[in-house]
Amino acid sequence: MFRAGTGRPSRALELQLDLENMTATKVWSFTHPTNLSSACCGGVQMVDNGKNEPPTVLIAWGWSGPFFTEVTYEEEPRIVREFEGFRAQRGHLHHWEGSSAERPRLLLCSDANTLAAEGLERWTVHFSFNGVTGITKWRLHIGADMIEVLLSRHLIERTKKAFEEIISLQELIDTMAARNVTLTTDRNTTDVALYVRVVPIKGDRELLRGSKALKVPMVVSSRDESSGAVTLSPPSQPVLCGCYQPDIGLRKHLARPKANRESTFIDMAAVEQCAESCVANAMCQMFFYFENTGECEVHETNYLDGEKLRMELHSVPGVVSGLKECLQHDELS
Repeated sequence: MFRAGTGRPSRALELQLDLENMTATKVWSFTHPTNLSSACCGGVQMVDNGKNEPPTVLIAWGWSGPFFTEVTYEEEPRIVREFEGFRAQRGHLHHWEGSSAERPRLLLCSDANTLAAEGLERWTVHFSFNGVTGITKWRLHIGADMIEVLLSRHLIERTKKAFEEIISLQELIDTMAARNVTLTTDRNTTDVALYVRVVPIKGDRELLRGSKALKVPMVVSSRDESSGAVTLSPPSQPVLCGCYQPDIGLRKHLARPKANRESTFIDMAAVEQCAESCVANAMCQMFFYFENTGECEVHETNYLDGEKLRMELHSVPGVVSGLKECLQHDELS
């Protein structure tokens, strides 16, 4: 049961009732560490987590928020997870299976691994499949061209550990070296691209739809003149993770004519050029890069009210967008 609090902390409470003697004995309880008090509308649910998994308790805090707290069902409960942002009456957790008509998403960042020194270890590729449940593993295909990443055998298979998986460019390059996969160029080339593609595995062996390849611009730092094999350095321009939003456009973009065909890769260099055009435009507030057509749209309307801009944003597949304010902060830092 949920005991509301008026002038006292609210708590989830389990009681053992003796109807014959009309007594109640406390079996278990949980009070939030902040001693929050909710006047009404909370609820408690014992969550069955399946075979061989201990149950947990979901607590909806009603009027006060947070939305819910999930805790372990033991003498000294521990918070498993907590979700804020809403007020809810008697929230419940249900098992469900999610799928998606879209592809998994990849994005390149230069500032996520703050513990690493400068170089390939600092740059990271992030990938996830929003809303899809049951993923157990990811396969990573890495190569020097699109044909290689589409047709060749994967070089890395890793267990899914989080909603968003992260791998450094250094690990990708090291894996290629360990598998004798080399990048070669002629002596006049100073730039080269690395292609990365991920394929999720559901359950034991079901392969789901793979992602588009991410085309990562790299810099040639040295070359073996006899074989043409190169040593790589990371891209020359930083890419802040928080400045790039995949699949976020404006509501009006939903009415754009669809491209004749879907692009097979995401060109990070083109995304960067689109972002730079926004920074160079005094009136630009936000940029939008359309993957399937390669078009760049600079949004010049200056919303004085940030809430109005947020209301115009909408989920639009195949778009990478970003705010000029964030990009300028990147340059200043």
